[in-house]
Amino acid sequence: MIRPRLGRAGVAGVEFALTSMVLLGVIVAILEGGELLVAQHTLDNAVVAAARFAVVHGSRSSSPASSGDVKNAFNAAAAGSVLGNGPVVTVSFNPDNSPGSSVSVSATYNWTPVASLADWAALTLSAQANFTIQN
Repeated sequence: MIRPRLGRAGVAGVEFALTSMVLLGVIVAILEGGELLVAQHTLDNAVVAAARFAVVHGSRSSSPASSGDVKNAFNAAAAGSVLGNGPVVTVSFNPDNSPGSSVSVSATYNWTPVASLADWAALTLSAQANFTIQN
């Protein structure tokens, strides 16, 4: 019969407690990083979708797009995503929305991690798309 050494009772429990806290921290960091990537990807896609909307709805189109229409296209592309109602969208036509002119759509979003207890962890994400109006 093998007897455990004296003074070693509970060591496995302490080791598990210490390593599980580190492992939990790593798992939470991976999940937060994934959410950050999804937010940036969604912001990029919504900006491109809004700019493409402006490209095909130029002044010669049957339904010319205004800056408000382009912002609505952005909101439609970002609907139901992790962004919510937070992005600030800026649309500019140079010089106007006639064919050959350029459209620039940019958006910023203040992303904060869900599991963070500190304000320093907040990041400002941004995306921009520049296209030439075709129609």
